[in-house]
Amino acid sequence: MEKDKQKRIQSAGDAYSELLAIREGIPTTHKDFPEREPSTSKEITVGFALKRLRFPALIAVTLILSAVIIWQLLKSGGTGISDDVKPSIAVISFENQTGDENYDRLRKIIPNLLITSLEQSGNFHVVTWERMYDLLKQLGKEDTEFINRELGFELCRLDGIDFIVLGSVTKLGNIFATDVKILDVQSKDLLRSASSRGESESSILENQIDELNGEISKGIGLSDRRISAARRRVAEFTTTSINAYNHFLEGRDQYERYYYEDARQSLENAVNIDPNFAVAYLWLAQTYGKLGDAKARAAAQQKAIILAENANEKDRLYIEALHAQNIEKDEEKRIRILEEIAGKYPKEKRAHYNLGIHHWNKKEFLEAVDEYSKALALDPNYGSALNGLGYTYADMGNYEKAIEYFEKYAAVTPGDANPLDSLAEIYFQIGRL
Repeated sequence: MEKDKQKRIQSAGDAYSELLAIREGIPTTHKDFPEREPSTSKEITVGFALKRLRFPALIAVTLILSAVIIWQLLKSGGTGISDDVKPSIAVISFENQTGDENYDRLRKIIPNLLITSLEQSGNFHVVTWERMYDLLKQLGKEDTEFINRELGFELCRLDGIDFIVLGSVTKLGNIFATDVKILDVQSKDLLRSASSRGESESSILENQIDELNGEISKGIGLSDRRISAARRRVAEFTTTSINAYNHFLEGRDQYERYYYEDARQSLENAVNIDPNFAVAYLWLAQTYGKLGDAKARAAAQQKAIILAENANEKDRLYIEALHAQNIEKDEEKRIRILEEIAGKYPKEKRAHYNLGIHHWNKKEFLEAVDEYSKALALDPNYGSALNGLGYTYADMGNYEKAIEYFEKYAAVTPGDANPLDSLAEIYFQIGRL
């Protein structure tokens, strides 16, 4: 800050040397560098006390750190997150502030649409709704219908999530408004608030989710270039109907809880409302398979593969894997796709579970145990994986271990008949009639 330019610090090396001198309390310059020709004929020395040095030193340090930060920001495209980083993010239940209980369904519909939209962008590791439910089970709160702010932070800390999205929906006349807040999980600092609105409930799908996706991405610090490159309307890979999406969510949840007949009805309602709803056909095909209706399963699978481009990337891969298994009869292709899913979505337990089944069917028992164990690492109470491990250990002749897993399966799914049936089958095999 000297008026005479020649008396100012001339290089980064000089600045570094000055800072070292400050740190060590030594009032001299160029301590750690070899001698060189000075920029002026007059020798410059620092001849003031350390106490007087502190304030200018603080300014110098601040300026240098600011320069480094600005350089890093410019390097990453003008944002706080470089283009090769994928931050993790969770979206929790939205508050219904419309004053009408009929819109309680939006508490789950909006987060699921945002999750699907953010996941499709490829810019985030997104916590799925299923994963949130798995975390609730680990906390013994699986019956929770509404994930509030504090519970949301607890789930995020449990899973090592970077950012959380909170939100609410309001209604004035025919105008629906959706508000979001993006917060840092560790500090709970508010990074950005945003709002979107439109006429009628259908505007949530038509424009609001897409607008909020962009605002969330900006709030976290993604570059405009990165956001624009991933832009795709959520209605293009889900559905154009809120009612169809609501039936789909109901059917998916019923399937996960083994209520297959209820799931069939809900998913059929979804595709009847929107015949182009690709992911609903995927889950409907799986449901028909569980109900033993091979003809209906094949028809739903064919519909799903035709519409596969209307799904997000993960669901499209699952559609292709199911098609390879049941229509093309190409097990190697199916496994390649499942391994791709497991690689791209590291917290996707279903991919590991399906790989476990594959290895079990081929009597590759150690590989099956490995995949089931990966699924259980993501969800220790994953009943299907516990069941798979039970049968795998039984086929390995370790009946004691098999019974242990079936008993745990029964303990984590009280009221479910399947683990009891599995236990009875093993008892029968070993003669414990």
